[in-house]
This record gives sequence, structure tokens and C-alpha cells, in this order.
Amino acid sequence: MTKLFSIGALVSCILVSACGEPSVQDTVFQNGKPIPISFTLLPTAGTIGKSGPISNAYRPQILFAALRDGISCELQLPAGVEQVDPGASSDANIICEKDVLISQKNLAFVALEGGRKIGEGRIEMKSR
Repeated sequence: MTKLFSIGALVSCILVSACGEPSVQDTVFQNGKPIPISFTLLPTAGTIGKSGPISNAYRPQILFAALRDGISCELQLPAGVEQVDPGASSDANIICEKDVLISQKNLAFVALEGGRKIGEGRIEMKSR
């Protein structure tokens, strides 16, 4: 008998060694829940960066270290921060469309816009 996996189970299977349970060093952020981050919006330099600022509700693709494909996530800037200019850094939250399994061994991510790297950052686990 062939066992069929849902897309979610398949993604989890890819992220978790041998399709087992998440390790103690992993954290699952459920879709729609805020993920605390710190990030830098990269200035335009050749094939990377962004020429203009980003603001609240900006929706880049976020590529987490353990994933091959980006996940669409919405940026939530802190109160009082209206925008982030290229070259600047900020703390923020992202809210992703799918569950995200994060290994505490690698908290880094890259923000993409149309396949172009426009930012980079890390998950801030201290808030969990």
C-alpha cells in the first residue's frame, strides 16, 4: 500500500530528519502568528538590494535556511516606525502564509523580491 503525504507533511518531512518529530532545537511558528526578526534592507549593488524604502505590510518572499523555496510573509514594523530605508536595519515581525519550522542552529533568512535578494536577517528566538 502506498502512503500519500499532504503537502504540509511533505514539507515537514523535508525539514525534519527522517520524517520524525521536530527536535528540541526546532521551533514551529504557525501560519498567521508573528515571528520576531531583526533585518537589514540591502541597498542596490549590482544584482542585489532595493532602491527604495519598504513600509508596514510589505510582502517579500522569505527564504529560511532549511527551505528551498521562499514563503510569502507580511512585514510588521514596530509602532512608530513608518518605513525602513535601504542600508538601514530594524526589528520587526513577519507573519507567514505557511507554518515555518526553524532550527535554532540556523536562524538566518534572506528576503527576496522577484527572486532578487533585497534583505537579510535572523529570527529573534529570545521572544519565544
